[in-house]
Amino acid sequence: MIDVVLIVFVDIDNLRMANDRYGHQVGDDLILKAVALLKEISFPDKYILRLGGDEFLVVIEGEDEAAISTEIRRLLQGNTKNNKFDLSISYGIATYQGEALDGFIEAADSKMYRYKLAHKKERPK
Repeated sequence: MIDVVLIVFVDIDNLRMANDRYGHQVGDDLILKAVALLKEISFPDKYILRLGGDEFLVVIEGEDEAAISTEIRRLLQGNTKNNKFDLSISYGIATYQGEALDGFIEAADSKMYRYKLAHKKERPK
């Protein structure tokens, strides 16, 4: 039985701008790069789901938020270069321990938007 499940709500930053400025091939490349990066998360019991467009959920069994966050930051360093547009993602992590599933996903989504707003000021335009 699984005691703890985490979800990571992931959003590819500026995907629409990449599509508009450089074409859908560059946007598609960013999506593929994001998926490749998410697959590199070193925790074995994970499931990657595309919600649509630029949003993904990663479901990870039995880990802690700090370890997942550290892993994602490690993967993002030096793994974001693209020929025309660098990959940037925002993410939020929530721990599921038996509460309503909708609230659990909303908590991760809310954390992702807080991350996006906090880091938007740091990113070059």
